[in-house]
Amino acid sequence: MHNGVRKTIALGTTDEMEAKKRALNVQGAPELALSDSLKAEIESFITFKEMRNEFSRFSAENKKLTLKRFAGWIGLDTSIPTIKTEDLQRFYNEERKRVTESTAQGYMMCLRSFFTWLKNERRVISTNPSEEISMGRWDYGSKTAYCEPELRDALLRGWTTVSPQILDKEQAETIGFVIHAGFEAGLRRNEIIEARPDWFNLESKTIRVAKTDTFRPKDREARTIALSSVFREFLENYPLKGTWCIASEVKRGKSRYRYDFIRPYNAYMAHMGKVLEKDLSWVTPHVMRHTFGSLLAMAGESLLQISAWMGDDPRVTERHYIHMRAGEDAINRLHSFGQNSQVSMHPSLPHKSVSNRKAPRHNQKG
Repeated sequence: MHNGVRKTIALGTTDEMEAKKRALNVQGAPELALSDSLKAEIESFITFKEMRNEFSRFSAENKKLTLKRFAGWIGLDTSIPTIKTEDLQRFYNEERKRVTESTAQGYMMCLRSFFTWLKNERRVISTNPSEEISMGRWDYGSKTAYCEPELRDALLRGWTTVSPQILDKEQAETIGFVIHAGFEAGLRRNEIIEARPDWFNLESKTIRVAKTDTFRPKDREARTIALSSVFREFLENYPLKGTWCIASEVKRGKSRYRYDFIRPYNAYMAHMGKVLEKDLSWVTPHVMRHTFGSLLAMAGESLLQISAWMGDDPRVTERHYIHMRAGEDAINRLHSFGQNSQVSMHPSLPHKSVSNRKAPRHNQKG
């Protein structure tokens, strides 16, 4: 009975035990729909988000992995209406022992989105058990690792001197592009892999991260980034060929990425670590992106402009980089940190970068 009216609900199964279980779930809430299995609801959620252009293919895969991890943890046969806040709290507490706080909180935000969908769109639960989760404090700013300008410049130069025993010519040029795309444009790892030659306009000095037949930008929004002089110099000396900027012969298979440059990238970082006598294992592709944002903020670029170039929500940019703000300027001030940082990225190349210019001497008498 619902509001004095008898309501008939199909249980959607011929199995007696399953029918009893489903009947108990809807007994106290006849206005709710019957839920499918946890696994089926996860698939439906991902499909729903993709159809509404809220998830890219890449982010959909990440969300699905998170939800499947939770499903495996709580049990695939668990009835969704029986999942309580206490269950989600235990999952979060256990995950934060295994991964970083930021990652654990990312998992919970994914689960919160899933249960919100179950409540508002599917209407299989009347309350959202994820709303009352208690999560730890996380200092966003202090977690942003970045390379100092001198280290970034050394990494931008070093790929030209790596021996063939470590990286062959093609691998070295691939790493050259990867390093520039990360440090000089703040591209995400998958954006570097999916980058197309027509994204780069040397005349207008811009990079246009746009949708292709194998890639859609995060949040479905294309963006334009100013092309720095250092990156432009690299592209002039190493023209882009083929369908993709790197590994153009490799097409997408079953793996997460169309092509993964991480092995030659790690080999390069290990080599440069020996050259510089430093541990560079922490310099991941994402650290290059953070370096781009961090040094722009330190050079005085506005946080709004940085968020536009990086394709991030302004609130995320502010969290990460507001403590680094110093003033105001534009992208070529990426290389204006002290006298020693203004060196050519490619000393062996035939023409000079604008970053070769020496800082003017101050009048000693003056």
